[in-house]
Amino acid sequence: MLKRALLIAVILFLCFSPRLPGQDIGTEENIKAVLIYNFTKFLHWPDDVLGDRFKVGVIGNHDIAAALKVISAKKSIKNLPALIEETSSLNGITKYNLIYLSGESGINVSSIVNAVKDKPILVIGDNEGWCEKGVSINLIKRDGKIKFEINLSVLKETGIESNSRFIKLADQLYE
Repeated sequence: MLKRALLIAVILFLCFSPRLPGQDIGTEENIKAVLIYNFTKFLHWPDDVLGDRFKVGVIGNHDIAAALKVISAKKSIKNLPALIEETSSLNGITKYNLIYLSGESGINVSSIVNAVKDKPILVIGDNEGWCEKGVSINLIKRDGKIKFEINLSVLKETGIESNSRFIKLADQLYE
């Protein structure tokens, strides 16, 4: 069953991965950016919170922000044009629909989690143990591959609904 889920994940990744012109598609940052973009296809935000743009805040990783900007120049997110911004503070953090927090940021993950608690904001992190600290989705490197974990209770608290097939693709689930 797990092998089948991984096969489906690989197929989805290859089928839906936008190419990043002029960049090596295999870099860790590009793979993470494509995964972040593809996650939005499996999640549903409440209609009244999206507005006229899908807003993504990136904290602590310029390369992922740049890769997301390349993707969003050609692809929409939730049928909306995407606005990708780099930020380094908590000011205005609640204006985003999705926040990517890099372990390189130096910002305490708990401060981000508390600032967006119970709001329809997806927080994606990339540091071991962050799912347990309250991020909805955590990108982790295991066995030389980028995998992801989902904190189901945090995701539920956001009001963002997930596709059951997406949940099955996670490397690990937290409740």
